Amino acid sequence: MKLFRGCLVLPLLVLLTVGAEVSKAAKVRQFDVGLRAGLSLASLGGENGDMYENSRTGLLGGGFVRYRVSNLVSLETDVSYLRKGGKGEMLVADYKTNEITTAENVLVLNRVVVTPALVFTLPVKGQIRPSLLGGVSVAFAGSSQIEVEGFEPVDISEYTKSTIVGYVVGVELAYHLESTRVFIDLRYSRDTGDFFEPESFEWISQIMSIGFGVGFEI
Repeated sequence: MKLFRGCLVLPLLVLLTVGAEVSKAAKVRQFDVGLRAGLSLASLGGENGDMYENSRTGLLGGGFVRYRVSNLVSLETDVSYLRKGGKGEMLVADYKTNEITTAENVLVLNRVVVTPALVFTLPVKGQIRPSLLGGVSVAFAGSSQIEVEGFEPVDISEYTKSTIVGYVVGVELAYHLESTRVFIDLRYSRDTGDFFEPESFEWISQIMSIGFGVGFEI
């Protein structure tokens, strides 16, 4: 319920902020397009998240468009490819030797994620400027696999939801040149619900990522 209220409050904050800055918008109106790449640390929450209790690292990459409403407020849409999931261990029986051993169990979720976000750039003088961002993430399902060490991967794509909504928050530190912005950011995102269709498990994806990127004013 708290998360639902948060999703309602965010659009209101966007409207209030844009309204407060509208007098400045005529002075600063420009687009910023660029690329972002980095590393992600994916894990699972939810009632059965302890089945994959360890995080897994992966790569991420994508592009973004940022519209600067004013010197303080920007609206950004980010489209990225990333790998969600988690790691764990499971018991495996060897029927030839009648021994039971443990094997690494990896859940691999390949996703395309669209993230509309509101960005607040702190009023700091100079070329190095920090920003805060928050928004909504919409993940579109790609392939989903369970990979157990010593066995062929099992495709579970038909059991995962095709689209799932979440939220994202983060911080950014950017170095501004005349028409270019080079930045590093740290983001945390979490789905608002279970991505697994059957009710037998509750798995909720969450990711901590570090990104590096460059934006060009147009």
